[in-house]
Amino acid sequence: MIAIVCDHQTKIKMNFSNSVLRTVVAASSIIFVSFSSGTAFAETLTERLKQKTYGVAPVTDKSSCLRRVEMQNKLRMEVQERGGIWGWFEQNSSIKKYSNRGMQMDSLTNKMVLALKRLCETAKGAPMNNHSRRIFNDIQNKGEETVRKELVGLGLAPADVEIWINFAHTSKKIEDRNIEYSELDALLARSETLTNFYSEFSQREINSGNVKISVDSSETFLGILKELLEKNANMSMALYEEEHVPYESPTEH
Repeated sequence: MIAIVCDHQTKIKMNFSNSVLRTVVAASSIIFVSFSSGTAFAETLTERLKQKTYGVAPVTDKSSCLRRVEMQNKLRMEVQERGGIWGWFEQNSSIKKYSNRGMQMDSLTNKMVLALKRLCETAKGAPMNNHSRRIFNDIQNKGEETVRKELVGLGLAPADVEIWINFAHTSKKIEDRNIEYSELDALLARSETLTNFYSEFSQREINSGNVKISVDSSETFLGILKELLEKNANMSMALYEEEHVPYESPTEH
């Protein structure tokens, strides 16, 4: 099946060369079309989720970029205040066994929005924080091995010392980076399509006619979202940076 978004209740008639149209069910804002071919559904939803959503102010600077992210964050928070997609699966006995999939949808959507926010904030440079700058300067002046021994002497575990040293090197590399806002505009147009679907999905009502469409569409959504996070260079870079910021300051020891 495939969900086609409409503005009002309507009836549609469509011809498909590779699929036999079986039923059309219209309900409020979403029309579910059942096909004899599950492949046709997956391909069509994949195409939809890879489309770019435009119609809002373009990204031209940090402020306009963050405003676009905040629009997506608002949708994300609205869904999660209702219990998230995990809660949506949990509340429906017919698909409760797929709740873990809902948890993944919530988690990866969170990561996507956080990564987008970081990209907006650091597109024209990611200033080093005080600790990473101090460690990097010490490495330049004393050598990495000496700094490593000093940090261990302060009480840090060797594994934590490596995290801080690596973070200092990474921070220096991205200090002067320059990502074009046009790149982020296109990226946000893609992510907005995914966030909108995430919101739509959370409001879907389950009945005997759309259990399979819900399960299949969640799988398709996850595949597209994972691809964006892992294969888009800017997104994977931002996620790496988010996940490798040390939680503890070496000066606290």
